[in-house]
Amino acid sequence: MQRDALPESAVNDLTIRLARLTTTEEGGTVQNLMVIASQLDADRDRLVLSDFILAMHQAGTLKGKTARNVMHGIERADPNLLAWHAARLLLSEDGPAVELYSLVAQGVADSADYDTDLDDLELNAETVEYLGRRALGFLFLSPPLALGIVAAVMRKTSEEARIALGEQLFDVLLRSYPGMADNTERIVGGPEDLAADVLRGAVAKARAYLSALKPVRSIAEFRPSERQRFIQAERQADFWRDIQRNAHDQSDLLQFITVQHLLYGSGSVTHVDSPDGSETRRMEVPMQSHSHEMAMPRLEGLDPVGLNLRLFMLRASRRPE
Repeated sequence: MQRDALPESAVNDLTIRLARLTTTEEGGTVQNLMVIASQLDADRDRLVLSDFILAMHQAGTLKGKTARNVMHGIERADPNLLAWHAARLLLSEDGPAVELYSLVAQGVADSADYDTDLDDLELNAETVEYLGRRALGFLFLSPPLALGIVAAVMRKTSEEARIALGEQLFDVLLRSYPGMADNTERIVGGPEDLAADVLRGAVAKARAYLSALKPVRSIAEFRPSERQRFIQAERQADFWRDIQRNAHDQSDLLQFITVQHLLYGSGSVTHVDSPDGSETRRMEVPMQSHSHEMAMPRLEGLDPVGLNLRLFMLRASRRPE
């Protein structure tokens, strides 16, 4: 049967059913499903694409490079669509899990400001509040995305619920990521923005909290000297060196592997013998520097138990009947 012989809705339903039944062992089918997904319009077909993502997520086939391709495609089409898809996944009965962060975060830009519209999700007041709590809990490690969804939720709920969400936004997100105060200010709308006062209040509390920390005397135990840091680093290096040496001595396989020690320099030199052993070829590989940075939540170091308890309570929220 040709695709043109079926209505588009029927084709989409069959595709989603196939995505739900496909396993990771059926690599060719997964690739074909990805081709179909790439042909969907990220905005016009957002509901179908969301069902498709959820079906592959449930089947365990949407991960790694496949997940990155899908999420980056959505982000390139419209960054705010990524927040919309995250919100719909959070509302699903089967989709929400701790793994949701690793799925959605494939397309998250740390410096982006997400401003999504939840109108077409047709949520009542109780469900909207539930979505805000889930966003703070599950997307905690992607603060711009969590902030965008919470701000959208605030604009759809009652004043009492907005105030409660503002307190949670400050307590969980802004205290952990002080830089998010600037992001929060940027997404505040004009006079008609119902969430403006609560968002500004959360920013004011976050900045007052940071200002109050500055006069606090430094705790010596939290600020070791350079000498103490150096001694601890040497002890740690010796510890891991002994482990590596013992592993090498006790391994039958590593006895046949040549160990090369790299000295300080700008490259490495390796001599490779030809297949017949008649000559040795010198190979030089220049070395380059590489760095990566990411924001770490302050509360993870100051109050890890309290933070995990807060996140657990947010993630454990039950959807209203």
